[in-house]
Amino acid sequence: MIKLIYEHLLQEICNIVNKSFESNQPVTADTLLSDLPAYDSLSVVGLIGDIEEVLGNAVPPEVLVPETFRTPKTIADVLYTIQLRSVQK
Repeated sequence: MIKLIYEHLLQEICNIVNKSFESNQPVTADTLLSDLPAYDSLSVVGLIGDIEEVLGNAVPPEVLVPETFRTPKTIADVLYTIQLRSVQK
C-alpha cells in the first residue's frame, strides 16, 4: 500500500512538472529539470505553486533547496518523507 501511495505521488509530480514546464518531451521520474527548455528560477517558483495547488499542501521552506528540485523523483522523495513524518507524529 505504501509503495502504491509513493508511486501515485511520483506520477502526480511528473504530471505537474510536465504541465508547469509545458514540456513537449515526456517527463519521467529521472528527467533533469534543468534539461527542460523552460527551466529557470521563475519556472521553479511556478512549479512550487503548482505542486502546492494540486497536492493541497504547502511545501515547507526548509526543503526549498536546489537538490529537492533536481528531478521529479527527488521532489517526490522529499514530499513523501515529509508526509510520512507527519503521519508518525
